[in-house]
Amino acid sequence: TAEVLYKKLRIDSIAKLEKAAKSGVIAKLPHFKKQAELNILRGIEQFNKRTKERNRMVLTTAGPIAEEIVAYLNKNALVKKCDTVGSLRRMKETIGDIDIVVATQEPRKIIDYFAKANFVKNILAKGNTKISITHRRDIRVDLEILPAKTYGSLLQHFTGSKEHNVALRTWA
Repeated sequence: TAEVLYKKLRIDSIAKLEKAAKSGVIAKLPHFKKQAELNILRGIEQFNKRTKERNRMVLTTAGPIAEEIVAYLNKNALVKKCDTVGSLRRMKETIGDIDIVVATQEPRKIIDYFAKANFVKNILAKGNTKISITHRRDIRVDLEILPAKTYGSLLQHFTGSKEHNVALRTWA
């Protein structure tokens, strides 16, 4: 169904899907009926309700925001490595917040640089190696900073789910 809707109507987002279903365009496609549109609209309504209840965003919303932040951080010559981690890196369907790790020898300078970004709505917490902000799109972003020599282990730890990390520690 998704493939047909993409190929025939170029629907590539929930917003476009909802607009098409409300306009009656989907029911005009071969093998689709009015009931298909009603089912799609009901599914979108349920999805939106669940997402809002859990205060989570879809992967396709979080991804571009994270890319913007990573690109901003990579413009600073003091940043040696920079990656998203957590549920976004695991490509989960919904994301609670955006987690990013940075390798640098100058954590305070990176924190100050990050705090001044135009996408920062407000600063929630600021320490020596970590800063948490609210993005202008009302999304929490946590930035963790560490030396390059420990980057790999932190990348692994913050990418793994809670269950994965518990299992890994048990196995170790």
